Order: sequence, then structure tokens, then C-alpha cells
Amino acid sequence: MRRPKDLRGRMVERVAVRSSYLNHILKPGEATLTWVGGKYGGIYIGFRKPQIEAMERLASEKFGMTARHTT
Repeated sequence: MRRPKDLRGRMVERVAVRSSYLNHILKPGEATLTWVGGKYGGIYIGFRKPQIEAMERLASEKFGMTARHTT
């Protein structure tokens, strides 16, 4: 197990996903590597390629959205 990260005096060892849509991709109790960063007005979460591809499929199927990048 990796050590928790020290972020401004706070130790972070897990991120809770509370989205019924994302829970189809990131199953409750499933472990994966990700990173969280700060930006003006909020945060961003960086996922690995398999999770990003699954999120893109979900966005396309549920909301008719397409990715902005080309592969």
C-alpha cells in the first residue's frame, strides 16, 4: 500500500466517488491510481486511460457528447 500524500498539512489516502454515473466505471471498493490537483475555482481529478475511455463511452451513450480530442 502506498503512503498517503501530505497536502498542505492534510494526509489524503482516498477519494470518495459519489456519482451514480461514475460508480458504473469506478466500482465501490475498487482501487485505482488517480491524482487530484487544484485549479482556480475548484479541483481536477486525473484518471487513467481505461477509466477515461469508459467515461467517454458513458458520456456518448447517456448524453450524446463526444470527446474533444482525436485518437
